[in-house]
Amino acid sequence: MDTIPRWQAMRISHLDLMLAWEVCSVASRHGGAMTKVASDYGLSPSIVQKALGRVEVAMGGRAFFVMGKKRTSTLSPDGTRFLLKAAGLIGTWNVTLSAGTLD
Repeated sequence: MDTIPRWQAMRISHLDLMLAWEVCSVASRHGGAMTKVASDYGLSPSIVQKALGRVEVAMGGRAFFVMGKKRTSTLSPDGTRFLLKAAGLIGTWNVTLSAGTLD
């Protein structure tokens, strides 16, 4: 029996996806993205960083930011692709949520 790669089994929430997109969006304009997004949502930066990490794992383990000793505020090519494509996914998810139950 084949094992499922971790990234294929990773589940992310709507909030994880929105926070990750927001961090990438803020970082594309200026630095301090984790702190700014955390402050905007009333969360700690570690919660935002964990949400971003879950989305990165769910997307195949690709880092959305250039990595040094820690995350920089520079988007990686994968982060730029995520920023461009995730808005559509979030919009679809929002429409689905606003439709209520599916029964």
